[in-house]
Amino acid sequence: MNWRIRKMPKYAEKFLDHQPLNKGDSIIIFGHSGRNSSGINTALYAKKRGIFVVAVTSKNNLDKPVTHSSGKRLADAADLVIDTCSPIEDAVVPIEGWSRPVSGSSTVLAMVMAHELLARTAEQLSKRGIELPVFASPTIAGVTLHDTDVIYGVYRERMIEAQKKHLPTFQATMRGE
Repeated sequence: MNWRIRKMPKYAEKFLDHQPLNKGDSIIIFGHSGRNSSGINTALYAKKRGIFVVAVTSKNNLDKPVTHSSGKRLADAADLVIDTCSPIEDAVVPIEGWSRPVSGSSTVLAMVMAHELLARTAEQLSKRGIELPVFASPTIAGVTLHDTDVIYGVYRERMIEAQKKHLPTFQATMRGE
């Protein structure tokens, strides 16, 4: 998200109004500092709508002052917090002769944690006898582009179902209710 757009009042809410998010869904919000208004606004929006909020952030930033009008940080607005343990300055590679390190760690750590969440979720679904469609590289013997089309089709059907479920909430929001 462009940093200027993120700072527009109510941008997160307006964007999320158009997403098929429904009560009982989950959302993962990534925010290194946990102080950006867009992440906090997203969490507060989701909580109001009965969505389970997971925050992936660095708890090292919890000592920094709160800047959001709600008096909360992302970690305060979430149901579950996953700590990246990334340092406040984020950068981790010291350079001789430079006053500050380079190479941010939060993005890499967030990516690793996202894939770990996917793997653990798949494991829990498997224990319940549920298998979701998974993309496989067409470079693997036997995998075709048709396999990818099938998975996109399943995803599209699920999104249509979610959008139908979300439609009454969306219509009420558009009426200003």
